[in-house]
Amino acid sequence: MLSLDILAANGTKTGKTIELSEKVFNTKKDPVVVREALNQYLANQRKGTACVKTRAEVSGGGRKPWRQKGTERARHGSIRSPIWRHGGVAFGPRPRDYSYSIPKKKKRVALYTVLTTKREENRIKVVSDVPITEPKTKLMVNFLTSLGVSEDKNLILLDQVNKAIYLAGRNIPGVKVSIVQNINIYDLLYYDNIIATPQSLKRLEELIG
Repeated sequence: MLSLDILAANGTKTGKTIELSEKVFNTKKDPVVVREALNQYLANQRKGTACVKTRAEVSGGGRKPWRQKGTERARHGSIRSPIWRHGGVAFGPRPRDYSYSIPKKKKRVALYTVLTTKREENRIKVVSDVPITEPKTKLMVNFLTSLGVSEDKNLILLDQVNKAIYLAGRNIPGVKVSIVQNINIYDLLYYDNIIATPQSLKRLEELIG
């Protein structure tokens, strides 16, 4: 049976444990699929708004700068040609959509792989409750210090939105408060530890298991 100890807010063991899904937290790891899922996530975050003007869009250049023959100069039809200063750009970036999709099964395998690794490295901290009722950064710092993870990057997973916890953690570098529905491969890889309640872990198993 796969299980993790449930910790109190001060970091001590409560004597209780939570059973975990073997499928989600003890799967065969596939780092190649993890890389595919990460590349897809990063590509989907790209805005694709970079844009330059072609010679047709740059203002000016409507008349021929000089006559075709007899000047002993190179022939030109517009001062907005790409070879001219202040001219248009020949092969510059244009707005485009970088997003693409991969099979849902691959996304799930990637999540299973990272969660299994986190569990094996003891990077999943299950707390009975996140004891923050006021939006104060000091409360979050004290909570992370009690768990012994204040020097790490931490992802705090909640089963539902809690404004006080979110506001208490948003000003701390390396801390992110998120609900389970927003979990993604990038956050799981970027943050050292996952701090979750039993309810949020069960909700996670329901969503991706």
